[in-house]
Amino acid sequence: MRIFAYCTESAREAVRAATGTEPLTSPPARAANFNPAWLEGHDLLYFRLHGKVGRRGWYNDDGVIALAPVHVGLARLGGAVVVVANCYGAQSPLVRAFYDAGARAVIGGGGENLAAAQKVVGTDLLVQWVIRMMRLGANVRRALKVARLRLWLTGWRASDRDAARFSLLGGDGNYEEVT
Repeated sequence: MRIFAYCTESAREAVRAATGTEPLTSPPARAANFNPAWLEGHDLLYFRLHGKVGRRGWYNDDGVIALAPVHVGLARLGGAVVVVANCYGAQSPLVRAFYDAGARAVIGGGGENLAAAQKVVGTDLLVQWVIRMMRLGANVRRALKVARLRLWLTGWRASDRDAARFSLLGGDGNYEEVT
């Protein structure tokens, strides 16, 4: 399974542990030097940057734009699954951009998303289980369902309760409940 991860520098360790791949970090990457081809040829794309309602791009810890819809629009995703761990990811115009670029599914949540820099909890634990299940042959819907069930086992952590509410997102910003 080919995985691409893009995150803030502060999230590097947790994202590396969760995905089993060396993530691209911002900094040093940022929108000004982002190559859309980096998104191509992967089965799963994982993003753990920052987002805000009304802001078109995602940014790093310093507030510098790390990814904008134009970058995604120039990529050919070829049916990749996208997992968005950013705050307000479900409300981002990037969701529509991922579908327009050929994503098969986009998983994310609304509001502020909780995570830790050095531990695989919350959204990092969610993506870890999505990856495990897809490697075993599960489709994205089944992989997400199992990942969410796993998170409820540690639901005493606010980050895990938050990530357990993640859903498949429609390109129009609507949620699709996974049951």
